[in-house]
Amino acid sequence: MDPGGDRRGRVGRPGRGARRLLVPIVVFVVLAFGVVAGLAATRASRDQLAASPSTAAPATPSLPAPTTEATQPRTTLTPSTHTSSSTSTTQEPLPTPTTSRTPTLQQRRPLPDGVLAQMLSTTGGADGSACDGPKLDVTRLREPTIAIGTDQRPNFAVVEIAEPIQLCLLRFEPDRPIDVSVRSSNGRVAAVGHPPCGFDECPSHVNWAAVPGDPAGDYQVTAVQGQLRAVGTVRVVPATMRHLLVVGNGVDEQQYQSFRRGQTIQVAIAGYGPNRDVQLFVYYTPERQLQRSSNRVLRFRTWIQLRTDPRGGTVYQLRTAAGDPPGCYAFDTRPEPQTVMRAVETVQGQTLVNLKATEPLFCLT
Repeated sequence: MDPGGDRRGRVGRPGRGARRLLVPIVVFVVLAFGVVAGLAATRASRDQLAASPSTAAPATPSLPAPTTEATQPRTTLTPSTHTSSSTSTTQEPLPTPTTSRTPTLQQRRPLPDGVLAQMLSTTGGADGSACDGPKLDVTRLREPTIAIGTDQRPNFAVVEIAEPIQLCLLRFEPDRPIDVSVRSSNGRVAAVGHPPCGFDECPSHVNWAAVPGDPAGDYQVTAVQGQLRAVGTVRVVPATMRHLLVVGNGVDEQQYQSFRRGQTIQVAIAGYGPNRDVQLFVYYTPERQLQRSSNRVLRFRTWIQLRTDPRGGTVYQLRTAAGDPPGCYAFDTRPEPQTVMRAVETVQGQTLVNLKATEPLFCLT
């Protein structure tokens, strides 16, 4: 036997200890390779998800869209143009415009507790004008003159907010128009309508009232008819009593107005206290006019919630519509007005409000 050969064989063959050390090394390498491969696969998957679109991706950019469409009508005064069905869909939940609401005179609201269901209009009384009276003897006037007539008190030159007066236009030529304007204490000038005088020495007049929002102070009234000119002054003071007035109405018999359906009617209240809730009641009759010779019953129709300003008044803009019932209307308030002639009476066993004034009346044609 060759001793050298036996020695070479023992060196080239690993022993049992070396094999035991090699096994864990191989296992470790396999595990490490698996971990690295797993991490690489996960990263590649994430990169692929980020690079490719998903089914939920459109929801993210669409979120700001409803906000933009919903706020657009609130930041512009002109209607927006609809370019797609999605635009109109986002605008449907917005508040509907006031023009789509039921017009006020077509509404029927329940009668509030303590309010009478009927009103009797008896506007009878002595004929004549607030411009008539001993203090306004036209025969003694030699030139055009403006005088103030209010509540049968001629030449009473101090009036309250929402108190109707007559601007008496004396010694002007008959049947010719007279241009009348009123300059307030803050310098604002407003034109006033004027009916022509029908016969010689007729004390023609126009109705006028300062309304809530107008300043107190001295107002200058100017009347011009060709070469004829007259200037007068009226002092306006804050209201100390509760006034209710359809703006434009006068203080004489039958001095209420008729409006065409579609016009806006101004209803002024003053003297009700600052920042106070006031209920405005609306009564109605299908009669087209209210005559002194006949009593007309107006029935409760609806009511409107008003809020006075810090000076105790407000002007309500009553927008009429083509579908409003034609006829005559009257207003009342709670708390009740103090300067409108009215009384609670019992007629033929029925309790109602007897309205003896024309300030809160109007007719609709």
